[in-house]
Amino acid sequence: MGAWRVAVHEFQRSTAFLDRKTVPLLVFVLVGIALAGPLAASRLDAQAGLYPVGVAAGSPFAQAVASDSRFEVLESSQADLGGRIALWIDDEPHAEAGNRGRAALTALRQATQTWLDAQLAKEADQDAAFPLLVNLLAAPRAPTFGEPSATAAPDSTTPTAPVADPVLEAAPPESRTLDVRPRDVSPPFPVQSLLLTFAFLIPMNLVAQMHAATLLGERTRHRTVLLLSSPLRPWQILAGRTIPYLALGLLSWGAAAVAVGVGWQGAVAALLIVAIVLATSLLLGLLARSPRELTFLLTGATTAISTFLFLPAIFTAIPQVAFLSPVAVISASIEGDPVGWGPFLYATLPLTLVTVALALLALGLMRDETLHGQANLSARLLASLRRLTATRAALFAAGILAVPFAFALQLFLLSLIIPLGLWAAIPGVLLGAALVEEALKQTAVRAHRTGTRPRSALSSALLVGSGFFLGEKIALLIGLVGFGLLPNGASLLAVLGGGSGLLLIAPLVLHIAAAWVGALGVGRGRVWSLTALTAAWALHCAYNLAILAGALA
Repeated sequence: MGAWRVAVHEFQRSTAFLDRKTVPLLVFVLVGIALAGPLAASRLDAQAGLYPVGVAAGSPFAQAVASDSRFEVLESSQADLGGRIALWIDDEPHAEAGNRGRAALTALRQATQTWLDAQLAKEADQDAAFPLLVNLLAAPRAPTFGEPSATAAPDSTTPTAPVADPVLEAAPPESRTLDVRPRDVSPPFPVQSLLLTFAFLIPMNLVAQMHAATLLGERTRHRTVLLLSSPLRPWQILAGRTIPYLALGLLSWGAAAVAVGVGWQGAVAALLIVAIVLATSLLLGLLARSPRELTFLLTGATTAISTFLFLPAIFTAIPQVAFLSPVAVISASIEGDPVGWGPFLYATLPLTLVTVALALLALGLMRDETLHGQANLSARLLASLRRLTATRAALFAAGILAVPFAFALQLFLLSLIIPLGLWAAIPGVLLGAALVEEALKQTAVRAHRTGTRPRSALSSALLVGSGFFLGEKIALLIGLVGFGLLPNGASLLAVLGGGSGLLLIAPLVLHIAAAWVGALGVGRGRVWSLTALTAAWALHCAYNLAILAGALA
C-alpha cells in the first residue's frame, strides 16, 4: 500500500499540467498517432526511390522495374545518364560509371529475377516452371579443433547422390527445409522488421527522460529526505516513483505491438526493452547530481542501449550473434518466423539479469548520504554496490550478475576490433575479454572488501569467482543446447568455460585465482590496485593461450 500511495501522488503531481486546453490537444495527438501508426508501418520502406532510372517505351524490363520500390522512374533520355538517372533501360540496361551505377545494376538484376519468379509462380504446371528444387538437411558435425576432420572431402568430379527419403523423414523438422528454390537458400535481410522495432525504443526514450528528470527534481528539492524519514521502505519509494512511468511504458508498448503486428514472442522480448530503459532511467535519476550531468548520462546510456540492441541483430546469418539481442526475436516475430526456446532464452535471459542488476544498484543508492552527497559517480556506484555485497550470498550473486555485463562489453569490443581483420580480431578479443572479466570481478571484490565487515581476499575471490563461473556455465548451456551446437573440440569449449575432467575444473580455478590476485591490491591505493588488476589479466591471458595451444587438453 505504501508504494501505491507514492505512485498515486507521483501520478497526480506529473499530470498537474493537464487542463481544459491541454487535454483535447493530447487526445488529438494520441488519436492521430493511433490512426497514422499502422498506415506508416505498413508502408515503411527504407529503400523506396533509391535509384532514379529512365525506361524506354516497350522495354522488356519495364514491369520488373515497376514492381520494385527501389526504382524511381523519371521521364528522361539516355543523355541524362550519370546526372539525373543511374540507369537507362531500353532493350538492355545502361549503367552510369561509378558505385551508384553498379549498385543500381545489381538491384535491377535482383528485381528482374524476383519478377520472373513471381510470373512462374502463377503457372499452372509448377513442375515445368520450377524443375529444380533443393532439399536442405542440417547434419551435425564434430570436427576436432585445430585438426583436420576425419571425414574425407568428396571428390568434386563425382556427382552427389540425392538424400534418401527415409533419412530426410527421420531428421527433426527444425533441421530440414523441403522444396526450396535455389535462389531462396540465402534469405533477404529484414530491413523493414528491424526498423519497425524502433517503435518500441523511441517512446521509451521519452519516458526515460521524464522518469529520470522527476527523480532528479525530487532530490534537488530535498523532498526525498521526507520520504526516507517516513515508515516507507526504500523499495516502496522507488516502486511508487516508477509505477506511473511503467504504466506509460506499457501503454506505448501495447500500442507499438498492435501497430507493427508483432507476435507473442516479440511482444515479450519488446517488454524487456521497456524494463531495461526504465531500470536505466531509475539508476541515472538517482545517480546524477545536476540536470546537465543527467542529460549527458541519459544520452550516453540510450545510445549504448540502442547499439547493444541493434548491432547483434544485423548479423541475421549468424544466429549465435543475432540472438544476443532481443531485437532479433522481435524482428523474427514481425516476419512471422517462430523462435525456438533456446534462442529465445539466449536473447532475453541476459537482458533480464542486467535489468535486475540495475534495479538493485538503484536500490542501493537509496540512502540520504548517497542521494544528497557530492561524491563522484564511481564513488556513489561503489557505495551502492558495497551495500549490496555485504553477505556471502549477495557476493556470490554479484559474480553471476557480472556475466551479462561482461557479454555486453565484450560485444562492444568485438564491434570495434572486427574491422581490423581476423588476425587482429582474434588476439584482440581474447585479450580484451580477459581484461573486461577481471575488471568486473575486481569491482565486486573491491565493493565488499571496502565495506564495514569485509572478508579475506581469498574468501571474497572464492565467492565472486564461483558465481562468475556458474553464470558462464548457464550462458554456455543455453547457447550450446538451445542452438543445437556441438563444441568444435575440447579446447574451444574450454575457452568458452566448458569441457570435461580437467577442462571442467580449470575455468573455475582460473576465475577464483584471478579474482584472488586482483583482490590483493584492493585497499592499498590506486597503484597497487592497477598492478593487481594487470597481474590478474596476465594470468587470464596465459590461461587462454595455454588452452588454445592444447597444454591442458
